[in-house]
Amino acid sequence: MSVEDFVDWGKPRRDRDAGEGRPSLGFFPSRRPRDREQAFTSPPLSAAAAHFPLGTLLEYAEKWKTSEDPLPLLEVYTVAIQSYVKARPYLTSECENVALVLERLALSCVELLLCLPVELSDKQWEQFQTLVQVAHEKLMENGSCELHFLATLAQETGVWKNPVLCTILSQEPLDKDKVNEFLAFEGPILLDMRIKHLIKTNQLSQATALAKLCSDHPEIGIKGSFKQTYLVCLCTSSPNGKLIEEISEVDCKDALEMICNLESEGDEKSALVLCTAFLSRQLQQGDMYCAWELTLFWSKLQQRVEPSIQVYLERCRQLSLLTKTVYHIFFLIKVINSETEGAGLATCIELCVKALRLESTENTEVKISICKTISCLLPDDLEVKRACQLSEFLIEPTVDAYYAVEMLYNQPDQKYDEENLPIPNSLRCELLLVLKTQWPFDPEFWDWKTLKRQC
Repeated sequence: MSVEDFVDWGKPRRDRDAGEGRPSLGFFPSRRPRDREQAFTSPPLSAAAAHFPLGTLLEYAEKWKTSEDPLPLLEVYTVAIQSYVKARPYLTSECENVALVLERLALSCVELLLCLPVELSDKQWEQFQTLVQVAHEKLMENGSCELHFLATLAQETGVWKNPVLCTILSQEPLDKDKVNEFLAFEGPILLDMRIKHLIKTNQLSQATALAKLCSDHPEIGIKGSFKQTYLVCLCTSSPNGKLIEEISEVDCKDALEMICNLESEGDEKSALVLCTAFLSRQLQQGDMYCAWELTLFWSKLQQRVEPSIQVYLERCRQLSLLTKTVYHIFFLIKVINSETEGAGLATCIELCVKALRLESTENTEVKISICKTISCLLPDDLEVKRACQLSEFLIEPTVDAYYAVEMLYNQPDQKYDEENLPIPNSLRCELLLVLKTQWPFDPEFWDWKTLKRQC
């Protein structure tokens, strides 16, 4: 029998009185709302478990808002699992999708159990335990272990009732041996699902505590992405000394891998949070290692998460406050110019002014690079270009630099319309002031013609 045969196997009988029956696990109340009565016109799910095709069961699941009443969907998953268990011996070895379907069913069932607003009653949980245990044992007879993590969860007294788990989430003193035993028992898949649920429900402190333990476990820590999850939890919380301590121990290449993993999973917000943390660290430490890659990743993620150009430019300004080297500023200017074109020109000039004022700007080549960058950003502003070129000549007085200055000063002066300047006039004046204050003479009394005569 193939998977296709199984999907069409055993079409359900129509029974006029079927709506009055109760499902096998007793998840539904005895009196259903009218929409449930209309949805269940077939025999009770418990009776139809061996014959219902998965597609029909999932159609039933769409009849309810699972966020308000998830129990019907849980019944659907359990019946689907029972059906596959009964059909499994008849499925040929060519049915490659069987294991995948079973695993997805189990994952969906676990995810739903974790999301239940109220734990199942003791009777319901015992029935669920029995069902899963029997199903798992039958599948194991055929060498199938897709229900392993669901069977693991079913061994507990409740979804969130494990005493060690309760101690972890309440952040009480822990017995290390018991914690390690619990983590090894649950395994990385189930633990990861627990942490993601805690994050989704804004239980960040609990998620952080569990992710930290998983990350530090010698076996569990290497089987999942618990380290990146832990760091994301720390970053999402208000910045603190613990975050700085934790990220200081992580290599930037490992950080880039974590960021790429989060981005590929579609979690761009978490990727941005993590990228911002590591980029900030590199900026504060003046470390060039992987700084360009982090800046580029940060820029792309920031634009995706918050498409507003104004927000993007403000975030760039905030990062620039952390910079200790001109090269980091150059990286920011490059991404701003690439992402915003003319809209980010003023911000780029602000960063150039900051670069000129940095105490670390003692290197001759770096100073010249800043001047050239300004000239490229404002190619039509003759006064600014003259100031930049003269600064270059004074830093490194070469023949080429001399003739470049002379050429600019031989051009007729420009008249500036303050209302149509590409950058605010106040910023332009600040830029010229910063350039001129680095000259070895008073620009009020010396101009190019005087210098030319004297030199």
